[in-house]
Amino acid sequence: MCQVKGSLKITQCANIYIINQHTTPHTMELDDRSLFILLFTFVLMAIIVFPTMHKLRQREKQLGYPKEHETLDDVRFLVAINEEILAQSCFRRVTGGSLKQAKAYIEQIKQQPKS
Repeated sequence: MCQVKGSLKITQCANIYIINQHTTPHTMELDDRSLFILLFTFVLMAIIVFPTMHKLRQREKQLGYPKEHETLDDVRFLVAINEEILAQSCFRRVTGGSLKQAKAYIEQIKQQPKS
């Protein structure tokens, strides 16, 4: 016995009602285009981001950072030699602050008159 009510199909089988909705399941399927975009993103990261990070780490080592006991004086030194990205990293290691706080602190240092 089968009854149809609206978009629901109700089937009676041994006094148990089974309701089937005719909808497609929401599964995540990757088509060729999505796969290409994902692969392109990883390749782009490998080409641009990783070498840039490597260069920053090399520059940091050349300057003797990270030190065992860094202070905010180290941050000021890095800003003075125009190494703002390294100064941000140093600030975050010293204070445990966010990137936003590091940028604000560095801008504050840059606006101070030089002595």
